[in-house]
Amino acid sequence: MSVSSRYSKNLEDAKSQANESFLKMLSHLKSYDPKRSFIPWMSTIAVRSAIDEYRKRKRDPLVFQDDQWHSQNEAQTEPDVIESLNAEHIESAIQGLKHSERMVFNLYVIEGYAHREVARMLNISERSSKRLFQKAKAELQTALAPVNKEWTSS
Repeated sequence: MSVSSRYSKNLEDAKSQANESFLKMLSHLKSYDPKRSFIPWMSTIAVRSAIDEYRKRKRDPLVFQDDQWHSQNEAQTEPDVIESLNAEHIESAIQGLKHSERMVFNLYVIEGYAHREVARMLNISERSSKRLFQKAKAELQTALAPVNKEWTSS
């Protein structure tokens, strides 16, 4: 479920994507090599399911509308409430990214793929992958700036 939640906007989408991943795992169980570790195999299927979902959204934008997010409106919190920059803050900021930016960011940073590989997986140009990554990085910096400011001044 953690892989699915990294690539999904909300809990319902993450659950749906996790269910889809489990169905794919069950249907491809014969292809699993017991000599290899199960977790990476499972993770690969979950990532590929997320990529498939991204392609569906990209192909039919009227059915799947990409969420717009304005970091300045949602990332503002009271400075006295913020005690430190932690994984929860970062995950929340990543969830706030537009779907295409989140996909590129996760594949490049979290999964460790090169921009060329990300571009191939998502059927976009390498330049688009780099541009989406830069946009995601800028959005995250903006979203985490209030948290980071408080954390570094403590």
